[in-house]
Amino acid sequence: MKTIQKMQNCANCSKITLHIEQRISHILHLLLSIVTAGIWLIVWFLLAILHNNNPQCSLCGHSKGLINDIVANNTKKNEIKETKTNIKNKEVKWTASNYIIIAIFIAIPLFFFFNMDITYKDESLREKLARQTQDVKNCVNTIGDGVYKNKPLEWKLETCNAKEKTNTRLISNEKISKAHTQYSKRDSGVRSNYLPRVGTTRRDDYRNCIDKEYFIDKVKGVEQDSIDFCRWHAGLGSYSK
Repeated sequence: MKTIQKMQNCANCSKITLHIEQRISHILHLLLSIVTAGIWLIVWFLLAILHNNNPQCSLCGHSKGLINDIVANNTKKNEIKETKTNIKNKEVKWTASNYIIIAIFIAIPLFFFFNMDITYKDESLREKLARQTQDVKNCVNTIGDGVYKNKPLEWKLETCNAKEKTNTRLISNEKISKAHTQYSKRDSGVRSNYLPRVGTTRRDDYRNCIDKEYFIDKVKGVEQDSIDFCRWHAGLGSYSK
């Protein structure tokens, strides 16, 4: 058989590839039929009927032809559609799972932050109550035993006209120096208790520390890092150890 090679578009590969076509050598079969007194005509006839004249792709083996190309195109379209559907489903699942993970990672720190801030606010209010006059304390206790017992402590202090003395009180340089001594021992877990607590949150303490320049030890003439020192004093975030 005569072999012919040519470049054609393959419906299965969706690109131009090398196709191989094997054609029957009719001249050869004619000679064989003459030599065999016509007996070879039977073989020639069967080969002519059964032989596939369609070129075949050298990459995938697809045999060209109208029906074969239509079937290959439909199969290819179905495969592409199925692949896109699978990719889309994976993207949807991936996106949903990531939203859940991101929401968890955001919610956990926020929960601990606000819970810590509320706890610190309660401690500050109790310290504020302890600094009040006996009349204010008696007023808060009386309200706490009545119909307003479920009201927050902050509301009770405001109702009883509680005053914050710490905000207006000047702190001595000796106490600031003692606070710096505590700061030098922060590796051992020593906390600040010589500097005043103002406001109701840790951020209030931090801002007051910066404004009052408590990070400067005027007795020893030493100036600490303002951000790190005031974070340590306020117990806010992280600080170097």
